[in-house]
Amino acid sequence: MNQALDGTEGLSSSPLILFAANFGYNVLLGVVIYLVFGGRQLIGRQMASRVPERVLEMQSAGSTQSSEGPGVAEGPDVPKVEDAMGHTHERLTSTKIVTLVTIALVATITLSAGVDIGILALSAAVILKLILWKSSEGAESRIAWNVVLLVGGIVTYIGVLQYLGTVQFVGESASALDNPLLTALIICAVAAIVSAFASSTGIIIALIPIATPFLLQGEIAIPAMIAALTICATVVDSTPFSTVGSLVLASTDAEKQPSVYRGMLAWGAAMVITAPVITVLVLVLPTM
Repeated sequence: MNQALDGTEGLSSSPLILFAANFGYNVLLGVVIYLVFGGRQLIGRQMASRVPERVLEMQSAGSTQSSEGPGVAEGPDVPKVEDAMGHTHERLTSTKIVTLVTIALVATITLSAGVDIGILALSAAVILKLILWKSSEGAESRIAWNVVLLVGGIVTYIGVLQYLGTVQFVGESASALDNPLLTALIICAVAAIVSAFASSTGIIIALIPIATPFLLQGEIAIPAMIAALTICATVVDSTPFSTVGSLVLASTDAEKQPSVYRGMLAWGAAMVITAPVITVLVLVLPTM
């Protein structure tokens, strides 16, 4: 955010308001997600599952007292239900150690030397493939190449639009409107749409300088507008085209990828539509 405000003379924002607005919006969004996607049914199942356990405990205590007489405090342990997930912990092998060390080296070199993480990660993957050729046999067939091509194409397309100045043109056109509320809505919508396919930080850095003349007019509170802009640019990261969304999609089982893709696409579209409207009405409108 500090980088986004560089070169925007007279433009400042409150870190506390920015954090509180983003935190509050995402907490409320999390509650909505929990309730809409089966949270109430989950609570009901948990409460229902406690009843048989209590009955089992009472039956066990009763059988103990009847067999050993009153005053016996301890009895046989209640049978434990096996973990439904069935997780088993594996020991740390040399292959895993080498992989973890490589990941740590990639992160360290990227942060310290500023090397492009994409090229570095790809080079590290090739080296691991050559070193651990036996354990990594067939690994390339498990890569979700359709997701790679999808995200690569979308990112390239958005990069071309930004290079040609399309985003800047839309932002400047919105700033030239006479209606400040409509201008705020358009800028937030542009942030949400572009950020759904590109870097959230990049679009924030690109849009704030464009919106600076509009913000300096004083018709809208600057902290509220910047908070709305950042929320719209980050809440859409659940789309299958974003970095986080593509990683989730690529990690999904092949047979479940189509349904996960449709679900993430629908949810991302809902965020693109609702986030600008809600943030402008809740954050921007009261400050006008």
